[in-house]
Amino acid sequence: MLNPADLAKILNDAKSKKPILLSIGFGGGIKISKETGATKEKEGIENLKKELAKLPKDADIVIYCGCCPFKDCPNIRPAFKILSGTISSSLVVDFPFTSFIPSSFNFIASFI
Repeated sequence: MLNPADLAKILNDAKSKKPILLSIGFGGGIKISKETGATKEKEGIENLKKELAKLPKDADIVIYCGCCPFKDCPNIRPAFKILSGTISSSLVVDFPFTSFIPSSFNFIASFI
């Protein structure tokens, strides 16, 4: 699990290896992320699989959604299950839902 501030630090550190960001919810938002679509839907799962097939098995991947509180998110678990079987290094960003739209999301988006 990765918090938004830690992700912002990684992305803004010129010397750090940048992870591949995948939006697995209903809208991207972080400029450098690739939107796969909601992974609670079959189309989103297929899009995620297609994106992962293009990547090396040792790629650093960060997935995020932000549609609702993390514990209730219908997109995280299906995506993480797929990642667990295909990629060796993946993280989930936990955007606090109550602050996702106005603060946490904008905080990260402003740094990217």
